[in-house]
Amino acid sequence: MNEMNELLKGVRQVLLNVWDPIGIRDVPDAQDEYDDYLIPVLQALRNGAEVPELSALLIRIVEEQIGLSADAGQSRQAAEQLYALVRR
Repeated sequence: MNEMNELLKGVRQVLLNVWDPIGIRDVPDAQDEYDDYLIPVLQALRNGAEVPELSALLIRIVEEQIGLSADAGQSRQAAEQLYALVRR
C-alpha cells in the first residue's frame, strides 16, 4: 500500500507542478484541483501506458473535461515525468 501512496503522491505533484493547465500551482487553496484526474492517470499507468498515451490522455482531459486548448509540449513533459514514476 505504501508504494501506491507514493505513486499517488507523485502523480498529484506532476499534475499540479508540471501539467497545471489552468495555472493554479501557486494557489494554496487549489492544491487539490486536479485530484479528479488522479484515477484515470493511475489506471493508464497501471495498464502500461507509455509517454504518447499519457500525453494524449492529458490533452483529452484539458480539452474535453476542463474545456481549454491543451499545450501539447506541457502535456508531453508531464507525461514523461508520469512515466518516469513507474519506471524507477
